[in-house]
Amino acid sequence: MIKIIKNPALGNSVTIAALVVCLLAAAGTIAPGFLASGNLFNLLRLAAPLGIICIGQTLAILSAGVDLSVGSVAILTNVVAASILQGKDANNPEAFAVCLCVAVIIGLVNGLAVAFVGINPFVMTLAMSIVIQGAALVYSGGVAGGAASPLVKFMGVGTFAKLPVAVLIWLVMSAVTLFILHFTTLGRRIYAVGSNKKTARLSGVNVPATLVVVYVMSAVSSMAAGLVVTGNVGVGTLEWGFDYRLISMAAVIMGGTAFSGGRGGYVGSFVSALALIVLNSLLTIVRVAEPIRQIIYGSVILVSLWASTRKR
Repeated sequence: MIKIIKNPALGNSVTIAALVVCLLAAAGTIAPGFLASGNLFNLLRLAAPLGIICIGQTLAILSAGVDLSVGSVAILTNVVAASILQGKDANNPEAFAVCLCVAVIIGLVNGLAVAFVGINPFVMTLAMSIVIQGAALVYSGGVAGGAASPLVKFMGVGTFAKLPVAVLIWLVMSAVTLFILHFTTLGRRIYAVGSNKKTARLSGVNVPATLVVVYVMSAVSSMAAGLVVTGNVGVGTLEWGFDYRLISMAAVIMGGTAFSGGRGGYVGSFVSALALIVLNSLLTIVRVAEPIRQIIYGSVILVSLWASTRKR
């Protein structure tokens, strides 16, 4: 039997949740209309793609790896889906199938290279990110094109029972992720691999297969985020407002998942994704320039890494 040491980082989640409340209070003081229900729902909608991407990033980091290709997969999904959809629901099956196949292939390449070839996850996924960015640029010709179908638009900006559909998608995927991590054999294997690959292997865990599954799941979650963003922006475009590669790492580490793997969980990542979106909105209100925002996000990652190392 494998003794898995799990740390759901509930303490981190409570701390980050308190931070979210403080940020909301500060934003509400500066701009009273910020706390209106419509704006809060809009914040949740903005947080949904990041939260979905954080699903894959959490799995990768839990397995003692990292996936720097998450943002690029989402962007490629956006341009490919918009190009195929052309504003028609009749094209949904083809668009979804193509995007899913592309994501699975990317995940397989990342996973096989990390698990069987032994390439460092940071190096492999960074290189894959560059390749995917180039592919998206070539495919789109460097300009916005295509159009989201009504269904995809509904996924991005629609509402159901007054809740944004994008948020509902995020919640469903979050529930599935938590179930997998805490109530399935795959989840136990991910924690085991992240804790100690050698011990996991000696205990009968198929380490390479587990890593391949992790990177495929990461790519698929990024694809789902890309579809949500496609519905939000309505077209295929390379001009996105967030560097999901950077802030997804920040959210996961802030949430208490150890960069060394094997400890943490998605609850902290979920709350941290909200915190970073609220932080970004607050920085927008006070008109902080984009370079300064990057410094702040980088500082968040460094402080989180330091705290994670100290805790370990």
